[in-house]
Amino acid sequence: MAAKPYYITTPIYYPSGNPHIGHCYTTVACDSIARYRRMQGYDVMFLTGTDEHGLKIEQKAAEKGVTPKEYVDEIVKTFKSLWSYMNISYDRYIRTTDDYHIETVQKIFKELYDKGYIYKGKYQGKYCTPCESFWTESQLVDGKCPECGRPVIEAEEEAYFFKMSPFAERITHLLTETDYLQPKTRATELVNNFIKPGLEDLCVSRTSFTWGIPVDFDPKHVVYVWVDALSNYITALGYENDRYNDYKKYWPGINIVGKEIVRFHSIIWPAMLMSIGRMKDMMAAIVVTGGVMEAYDLPAKYTENDPGCAINELLTLEQIGKFSAQYERGEIPAEQLTYYKQHACPSCGACSFMGTASTMQIMAEALGLMLPGTALMPATAPELKQAAYDAGKQLMELVKKGITAKDIVTKKSFENAIMVHAAISGSTNATMHLPAIAHEFGIEIDADTFDRMHRGAHYLLNIRPSGDWPAQYFYYAGGVPRVMEEIKSMLHLDVMTVTGKTLGENLEELKKNGFYQHCDAILAEKTAGFARPVSREDIIHSFDNAKGTDGSIAILKGNLAPEGCVIKHTACPKNMFEATLRAKPYDSEEACISAVLHGEVKPGDAIFIRYEGPRGSGMPEMFYTGEAICADPKLASSVALITDGRFSGASRGPVIGHVSPEAAVGGPIALVEPDDLIQIDVHNRKLAIVGVKGEPKTPEEMDAILAERRANWKPKAPKYTKGLLKLYSQHAVSPMKGAYME
Repeated sequence: MAAKPYYITTPIYYPSGNPHIGHCYTTVACDSIARYRRMQGYDVMFLTGTDEHGLKIEQKAAEKGVTPKEYVDEIVKTFKSLWSYMNISYDRYIRTTDDYHIETVQKIFKELYDKGYIYKGKYQGKYCTPCESFWTESQLVDGKCPECGRPVIEAEEEAYFFKMSPFAERITHLLTETDYLQPKTRATELVNNFIKPGLEDLCVSRTSFTWGIPVDFDPKHVVYVWVDALSNYITALGYENDRYNDYKKYWPGINIVGKEIVRFHSIIWPAMLMSIGRMKDMMAAIVVTGGVMEAYDLPAKYTENDPGCAINELLTLEQIGKFSAQYERGEIPAEQLTYYKQHACPSCGACSFMGTASTMQIMAEALGLMLPGTALMPATAPELKQAAYDAGKQLMELVKKGITAKDIVTKKSFENAIMVHAAISGSTNATMHLPAIAHEFGIEIDADTFDRMHRGAHYLLNIRPSGDWPAQYFYYAGGVPRVMEEIKSMLHLDVMTVTGKTLGENLEELKKNGFYQHCDAILAEKTAGFARPVSREDIIHSFDNAKGTDGSIAILKGNLAPEGCVIKHTACPKNMFEATLRAKPYDSEEACISAVLHGEVKPGDAIFIRYEGPRGSGMPEMFYTGEAICADPKLASSVALITDGRFSGASRGPVIGHVSPEAAVGGPIALVEPDDLIQIDVHNRKLAIVGVKGEPKTPEEMDAILAERRANWKPKAPKYTKGLLKLYSQHAVSPMKGAYME
């Protein structure tokens, strides 16, 4: 078995003078880690090197009466001599004056310029020569450089700039939500001091000196340190050059830096990497997912006889909400609930029902971004490992042919995905996720697109929570290809996919290559012990024998949700398709679920959970409240849950989410009062307030009442006052559009 690769680097040292104790400190730290990892059996790549361009080098060389290259050659000899004397075990030494590095930096700069991340402008401001940094007046500390404390000079010059602002959100997440930067106190400093005040575009070229890498298409400019020096960590591995060939093997790695340069490495460098990686129209991509977890076979002792579940002996995670509510009402003992909790996730993979994780795996294949038949394989299946290998192999073919993600993901492929979503009764969260993904590709779809396409669509899937079977059986029945085969009259068969062939060509090939026979054999094996024979049509119905013919979700509108809201009507009791209920509003999920579990909610109530939308609280899911209602026979078919939050893909019953505009921005849901009459009409796509204190009102009367309430409404204080959720709550668009950040 090959040794696991491990990549570690020192900072790229600036050789304006001889090395000092700081250089030794970080180098010894890296050396210690590298030696330790080698002892553990890792294949270690330990990189160090020198950043040899810039004004300061040019000035130092002039003082010595030598060329800049002659000056740095002598300093580099001192560095290497010291590392030899200290027995530093580095594997590779990079100099930014190396030819292969220069060529790669020019490629990166041109690539970023061509894609609009770099533009030409003029810079005027305070310049610190030692730090090679421009500063605004407000950033100075006592009139001096905030980094090194030295004096600054006025400077103005034409320059190229790198756009930093598009990456602020992702860098904030990187610093606050991951272990990308340690210690965490440094991450907090960077967010507070540099990102929150606003990331300014970064000067990435200079014309006031000549010692640097020329911009090949504008040679009076030299590439500035941020693109030049920081790129060394990947050019030294062979990124975009022929000198080395181990970039894919070792990247990413561990970078040890001192405090004074942590900002450059922790904000600027990831933004550069993101800008390269975000070029979707230049990149081939194939999605490989982790599959779906298995259901757990319950012993007879713990198997309930729930008429709402046809296969009670198979335990899946979404049932925990039901069992938790039973425990709270005293219907099952704590020991039984604990057993269910401990066995509901018997393997890795997405939860074994048609929740959001399973839905989005299927959506990736429906978009053409996965190899046919690879979505929602059981996580423990040997076929999944082979699928990952095949995906890597096919990716190389896409690269050779120049087929990119943008060639595959089109408006037609999104329409295909929505038709598949209707057929599988997918998670309502897809009505946000697909528009958000489309937005990144410059394609506009919204929740109304879902409503239009779901009308008349055939719903085929008998998978939990709307059906009987755990999600692992989806693959056994033929997976996404089987669903597409059944509904292909409603699909665009001419769309491109990652196979390099069209969807129609893929479906024809699957009929011939044994895929369906393989699935049938596994289904027979997995259901051999069942009391009756199980066919694939028990799990994926045929088009002509569909479970339903009006899709699986509906977008409702009215004076309560002018922009819309979503209901999965395939999981809703038919008697609740048309209902008029009494409002019982709560301003948090905690207050609402407590009321449900303590008997305060009665049949005929419409309970509201509000201030849980994107801007109100980041839009958490309201899963457990919905399950508590569905688990109570008195409430399951007589109470609706309405929220500006969202639901788990596992949610069932009369639950209506994504109500827009949300309460936090003064949407009508914020104006609902106890005992308002709430009309639900799924067939006519309507959700409205139609009465007050139990008395019906005309539409005109309700308009006047709501206008008066709106005039008296006061917004709540923001729930989040710092960090990423503050930014999200300030800039999120409506869930009907995708809930992405503007």
